[in-house]
Amino acid sequence: MKVIKNSILSRAAEAANLPGLGDVFKGPTAVAFSNEDVIAPAKIINDFAEKAEALEIKGGIIEGKVSSKEEIEALAKLPNREGLLSMLLSVLQAPVRNTALIIKAVAEQKEEEVA
Repeated sequence: MKVIKNSILSRAAEAANLPGLGDVFKGPTAVAFSNEDVIAPAKIINDFAEKAEALEIKGGIIEGKVSSKEEIEALAKLPNREGLLSMLLSVLQAPVRNTALIIKAVAEQKEEEVA
């Protein structure tokens, strides 16, 4: 996280061809960023903003796209990368697990019929 002058941020936004950030660069401005996890800065800042009245999320840039305050807050409510991967893996495992349970139930039923 860095505190940067609004004039420098405005010039950087123009150079990066990111229009729509004019309203964001008014008043005290801090920039949080991460090269690895898109959700982490949004989550950390949003959690802190809920406790600190002076901190206000104005907007941001996510993967090269200008995002509103509402989009940042929605992103902050998502699970982190590891949580999303865990959820995906459990969804992918469900059909295999259910098939295995069905096969086991059929095998147990056959054993009972034989006995």
